Amino acid sequence: MDGCVFGIGIVSGDNNAMTQFFRGIAEQLMKFLQQPLKVLAACALSVFCSLVFDGSFLHWWSLTHDQAELESRTEEMRQRLDQIEARMAYVQKPEFIEREARERFELVEEGDLIFVFSDEAVETEM
Repeated sequence: MDGCVFGIGIVSGDNNAMTQFFRGIAEQLMKFLQQPLKVLAACALSVFCSLVFDGSFLHWWSLTHDQAELESRTEEMRQRLDQIEARMAYVQKPEFIEREARERFELVEEGDLIFVFSDEAVETEM
């Protein structure tokens, strides 16, 4: 099996054409590598494509978005906690307890003037 590589016959004329083809590719590659801006652009493009197609970039963007949302919710919760703590401090004051007792249980303090209205006048007019 002379001239056969992996079961494919190679004729000596085809070998010369293939050598020239690969030599042309090598020359183009050497010209490309001698231009640093093009090499940098190609590297940046390949990194970008690998991040996008791998999903890492989208995952990073999603995490950044989630982080911003969680920070916003955390700030809202801190403000709500401050409001609740202020309300708790107010509720524990004696003035609040006294006012609630008066409103809910209709209690009065000694010396308060009480007015009692009768519903009889309303019933007689009807």
